[in-house]
Amino acid sequence: MAGRVMGKGVFVCNIPTQMSVTVVGKKAIQDDCSAADVSVTLDIDEAVITIMQKTAELQLTEGVTSMLGNIMPTECQVFNANPATWTAEQIANNGWSTQIEGKPWTPVAGAEEVTGVSLAEAMDSAHSVLPNAMQGFVGECTGTANESITASANALAAIGGAGDIAAIQAAVSSFPPNTIMGGVIQGAQQLQKFTDIAAKMKSQDSALGGAMKEVKSITDDALMLSAMGKLGSAIAMKCGLPAPPSMDDALNCVSNGIVGDSLNVLNTGMSCVSAVASLPAYSGQLDDIADIVFQGSGLGTAGIPTPFAAAAGFCASVPAPAWTPSNTIRPSVRISPPERLLVSNGQASAKCTVDGLGVITGLTIKNPGQGYESTPTVTIDPPANGTAATATCTIDASGSVNSITLVSAGTGYTAGGAFPAGMSLTDAFPMAEQAIIKGVETAKDLIGKSLAPLGDLGAAVCGAAAAGDLSATILPNLNIDLEALYKKANETWNDMSAEEREASRAAAAARREEAEANAP
Repeated sequence: MAGRVMGKGVFVCNIPTQMSVTVVGKKAIQDDCSAADVSVTLDIDEAVITIMQKTAELQLTEGVTSMLGNIMPTECQVFNANPATWTAEQIANNGWSTQIEGKPWTPVAGAEEVTGVSLAEAMDSAHSVLPNAMQGFVGECTGTANESITASANALAAIGGAGDIAAIQAAVSSFPPNTIMGGVIQGAQQLQKFTDIAAKMKSQDSALGGAMKEVKSITDDALMLSAMGKLGSAIAMKCGLPAPPSMDDALNCVSNGIVGDSLNVLNTGMSCVSAVASLPAYSGQLDDIADIVFQGSGLGTAGIPTPFAAAAGFCASVPAPAWTPSNTIRPSVRISPPERLLVSNGQASAKCTVDGLGVITGLTIKNPGQGYESTPTVTIDPPANGTAATATCTIDASGSVNSITLVSAGTGYTAGGAFPAGMSLTDAFPMAEQAIIKGVETAKDLIGKSLAPLGDLGAAVCGAAAAGDLSATILPNLNIDLEALYKKANETWNDMSAEEREASRAAAAARREEAEANAP
């Protein structure tokens, strides 16, 4: 007899000789698994096949990764600090060039074309250069500081042995004070800070790397998650459960453009530092690196001059990088769901407008919702670099949102496509990293809550189906009223005679008694 497996409310499979897959109420696959060649008997709707083929084509030709757009950018900017090796594109853009994942790309003039890598791989490539180079620069700073300390100690010793004012003056002139001592120590601290930050940029074994993987997983499953979210809301409404968050709110956390733009901020910063640090050693290289990493704040506007590199025949500056945002920067405005869903679109929603200065100027109600018994909360996504806007709303007597008010306009809600203006790398990097991680964490939390009714339904169904054969581990901890409900549902579920039901209850009671007796 074929068994039945229910998974997440989406797939229904009959096993073992016959498999049918129903997706959101439509049969997508029907197959005789006992056939010698499964592909011959596999029956997939032609419309579904066409969609899959078109999706594969778009992935190859246009780099489209999901219905949510290219949240993980398929293009990344790469800087070359040596003008002698610039390609035509780099000449036109003062050292910057665009690498497109999966497309031919020439990194330096005269080199063979290579296949463009993903943004994560490009960041890893830059990361591979930085640890040793940056530690070398940190060592240079501390070495200079040590020399200054030694000179000062020698001067004090000479002064101590001097017999008169003239001798003291002679001793001091032999060991002049190092006026850049404080700057050298600050430089070592800032370069070490950047080194520590850069170490977290690797796409493997880091919080950022984990977040990037989660983004890819969410975008790959966007359509399925959307359908499952609607199903979860319907189950909650049917069963009178607390309303789950809208799946749209969850997907907006990663598709609002902030994640993709933040990744580009990290990549361009890593690329320019790596490019200058990789140049053959030259006098003043440490000073140029210090300007790029923490002393200069013009990377997002006029760029950062590199005078010592220019004197050595390399780049005269690191120009401001620019890129085309993979997704439009559109902060999502989330209004919490009502206590109970009365209709399928009962959760209210809103949108915002942003001016050219990166400030939110207005909020508009898209859907007033229904069924609110108390005033919902309003949450506006924070920007990658800036302060989050805040808002409140009110409801009318019928339980619908009738007004939404901007309390704080926030800052930094820019159109994207450029490094943050007025910020150094050591300031911009942590903010960009946190924008990515926070966006993913919020999305995951909302996805879990949106799908919770499916899990609740699955637990109820499985509990009812197995009411007569519950695990000995579960029984001692199971609420007795809930077990009674499971048994009642089980009696309805199965076509059992009165004698069979009585025997099943007796067997269940015996198992429960035994389980309780043996419980730790």
